[in-house]
Amino acid sequence: MSSGFDIPGVPEALGLFVDDLPSRLEGGVELAPYWTARRGAMLLRVPGSATFLVEGGEKISVAAPVHVSTEEMEPYLDGVVRAALLQQRGDVALHAACVLPPNGHKAVAICGGSTLGKSTLAAELCARGWKLLSDNLTRVQCDANGPRVWPSDRAVKLWQEACDLLCVETTGLQRVRGDVKRYRVPMPTHTEVCPLGLVLVLRVQEPEQMLAPLQTPAERAAMMGHHVFRRRQIAALGVQAQHGAAVLRTAIACRGGVVYGARKRSPAALADAVEEALQWTHR
Repeated sequence: MSSGFDIPGVPEALGLFVDDLPSRLEGGVELAPYWTARRGAMLLRVPGSATFLVEGGEKISVAAPVHVSTEEMEPYLDGVVRAALLQQRGDVALHAACVLPPNGHKAVAICGGSTLGKSTLAAELCARGWKLLSDNLTRVQCDANGPRVWPSDRAVKLWQEACDLLCVETTGLQRVRGDVKRYRVPMPTHTEVCPLGLVLVLRVQEPEQMLAPLQTPAERAAMMGHHVFRRRQIAALGVQAQHGAAVLRTAIACRGGVVYGARKRSPAALADAVEEALQWTHR
């Protein structure tokens, strides 16, 4: 027996819970223990949890023992597994939060490594009237219409420290996992596909200026290429040329820049810098 599930931000793809999946992927390249990929497929086995098979950019199959909860599977479904699906489709899977400015029609993606504060910054912007599109993994589809972002999240995941910083009351909020003090904080959302106009990256360094533009498409492409989700699997999936072309088209179509002071400046100061950078899209 099998049952279906929705894949956030990829409504045209199929998610299936199945009874069993293969233990190995024929012809696959081993990326790490229990993680293999080849053109058209990726297999991830999480010992004691679930097995995930991603095929052709069209389907994610999941086999899990009955004791494994959806909560335990979600970090994989919302991370490496969904990224592989997007990469197979020729989309760019940015490691970014994405928000839409008030009265705007072009989205802003905020890239950065884990713990740099992408979600915290997105929450601060949403408190100023912006709307959330995605929290951690942003689907960018680049076609004849230019780069477009698909909405996938209605909440950001914030640690207790970030909630305290933003004066978010955590009583009654759903925890991301078990007794870990990380919460799903609902945000105002935008639910339509929209153009991407600006890609920023958070960095910790604190030079005199908090904000620096990336002037050329080559600079912007290098930045985005560095901040795609699980970029090591792209070669094994056989989509390097397709992926590189999508990143370059996005870099040509969008403005880009660096916001300095992550983890050091306040969310309000970082949000001020993002709002300043937004002016680049009007030039």
